[in-house]
Amino acid sequence: MARSYGRVFSSIWQDEDFKTLSSSEVQLLYIALTSQPDLSACGRLTVALGRWADGIAGATRQSVLAGLEELAEKRFIIVDWDYDELLVRTFIKADNGLSNPRRHAAIQNSAQEVSSAALRAALRAENPGVFTAERARTTTASVRPVD
Repeated sequence: MARSYGRVFSSIWQDEDFKTLSSSEVQLLYIALTSQPDLSACGRLTVALGRWADGIAGATRQSVLAGLEELAEKRFIIVDWDYDELLVRTFIKADNGLSNPRRHAAIQNSAQEVSSAALRAALRAENPGVFTAERARTTTASVRPVD
């Protein structure tokens, strides 16, 4: 289900890492990523350079690509180019998702849909509780009855 809004916390304007991004276009790109209608509950997006460039005045596919590279270098996002998947690294924490049981279930479901092993590892590192259902299934599946 597509999101109808994205929250931008006012504290972002005091965040030193955000303030030291190289340009307002890169800052706007980050805000654009966090407000995309197809951003999943766990912070995953399919890379869409053309669509994102079209939504930012003056941006091109090349400038969006350069912005993504800067955001990745400064650990705002993680990108797996082999899978064309992107993860907004702190999205779950910023969204307070794990504190809401209904949201937690949506986050777990969307995390299961992440194809990239690198992004799944980043999700685990940032949010240890995200894959609890997956661990339970894995543990149960590996148990063999004794004959």
